[in-house]
Amino acid sequence: MTNNPYSSPESTLVDQSESVADIDNFKRFSAWGVLGLSIITLGVYSMYWFYTRTEIINRIQKDVIPTFVSVGALVSYVVYFGASMISEEQMEDPMLLTFVLISTLTYIVLYLWWVFAFRNRLLAVAIDNGRSDFKVGVILTFIFQAIYLQYKINEYIDQKNGA
Repeated sequence: MTNNPYSSPESTLVDQSESVADIDNFKRFSAWGVLGLSIITLGVYSMYWFYTRTEIINRIQKDVIPTFVSVGALVSYVVYFGASMISEEQMEDPMLLTFVLISTLTYIVLYLWWVFAFRNRLLAVAIDNGRSDFKVGVILTFIFQAIYLQYKINEYIDQKNGA
């Protein structure tokens, strides 16, 4: 009996992870919104933006961004942000000043590594999907970071959808 109503259903499972590994896994969000939220939150939204987008790109890209880069950048950012609240009298302590300088340099190095690692993975996903014409500028990435990368993600999605 091939049509037994009491038998368990059979189906062919297809791994769709390869077919959905594209930039349109990102939600389209206004680059102006990224700018506005970054200003309102004093830069905290930019860090949130990078963290959430890194989670997405790590799911769709084989060459993942190391967790220590994103977590290290976030932790050093918190220290850097907190150090900006310290008074000038307290900053005269050489130990505190050294700690703040080391954490600031750590933040800068890890953050730039994170930004450009994200940019490279974004380009790799586009190339993997046959979009070798998709370009993300190095200088604009350095200057505008999350705002520019969101703009490029939106541009990719719009071109793919024919808008």
